[in-house]
Amino acid sequence: MKNLIYITNDTWWDTDISMFPQLSEKFNIDVFVNTSTVYYIKYPKKESNYVKSITEYVTNYRNRNIKKIFDSTSYFIKFFKKYKNVKGIIFYVFCSDPYFNLLFLLFTPPHKVIISIHDFEEHEGTSLMAKLFKSIFYKRYNFFNFYDQNQSEKFHFCYSKKKIFSIEMPLKDFGKPKGLIKIKKKGKRIFLFFGLIEDYKRLDIFIKAANIIDEKAHFVIAGKCNSWNKYEKLMKNKLNFSCFIEFIENEKIPDFFSQADFLVLPYSDVSQSGPLLIAYNYNVPIIASDNEFFSNMIIDGYSGFIFKNNNMNELYNIMNSLSDISDNEYNELKTNQMKQVKIYKEKTKIANIMNNFIENNRIQLR
Repeated sequence: MKNLIYITNDTWWDTDISMFPQLSEKFNIDVFVNTSTVYYIKYPKKESNYVKSITEYVTNYRNRNIKKIFDSTSYFIKFFKKYKNVKGIIFYVFCSDPYFNLLFLLFTPPHKVIISIHDFEEHEGTSLMAKLFKSIFYKRYNFFNFYDQNQSEKFHFCYSKKKIFSIEMPLKDFGKPKGLIKIKKKGKRIFLFFGLIEDYKRLDIFIKAANIIDEKAHFVIAGKCNSWNKYEKLMKNKLNFSCFIEFIENEKIPDFFSQADFLVLPYSDVSQSGPLLIAYNYNVPIIASDNEFFSNMIIDGYSGFIFKNNNMNELYNIMNSLSDISDNEYNELKTNQMKQVKIYKEKTKIANIMNNFIENNRIQLR
């Protein structure tokens, strides 16, 4: 089996741990996790049975801090020692740490590195520093991985000489509900907004649509937010909302999805979505904006519903009509989604796809 040095950031840890079981079929995996962000620092605490080792290193999350320079340099040295001693491929899930990235550019050869990119099209609020380093990485390295075919095609249009492969992210399974969260409102449909709350995810139109529906349904908001006050002010009747504005630990995630009737994803832009893959796993129908990724993942009116991007009225009309959906109609939606999920699972042969890419491009192990 080939050796794989897997470098990631705790922001992506929920995706990473869903990939390790499949990757371990073809690779011996040594993982390096930089826990520099303030949101997901609890993820790497969960060890994986599918990897040889996990090296967790905490760095200061503020880039303009002298401690950040020291931490990032120490973290790179830990990785570099492993790289010098292990004959294998480096798989780097790009993160925005400028000091680690600078050292990585200086000391890792392009012929044995795969750069993994979650977002080729940047979300609102991406720093200029992150954009700059990405552009340098795009020019220096030769091999790239994306998690969505549309993203890889757009990258190929700009960098036609680069070698690219894309993989479908596995479903996110957090186990069975443990009864840690109690939400259910008798006789009401539950609409869930889940995940780290940022402006581009358009929680504001979810709340505005919920205000009009009022007492016909119940609305759950779960996820960490650094600007919660501005969203809370939009709620007209707080009794219609259950809000969990905090980091949602893995063991609590099944409780939210097992009690929800619909997951709502009103994002203004998206390249992939963790909550969608959780909903797929727990068979929760989805209402989403008509961004390309969502439109490819949801069959409108069959397994879920699509509304025009940023259009609160269309979102309201869908949610309002689904508040009164019969149990038979709802169960048909769930059945249709299960059929779509079965097709999706057949496309997520990650280990074979990556191994074939390495062999076809003769990526050097040393």
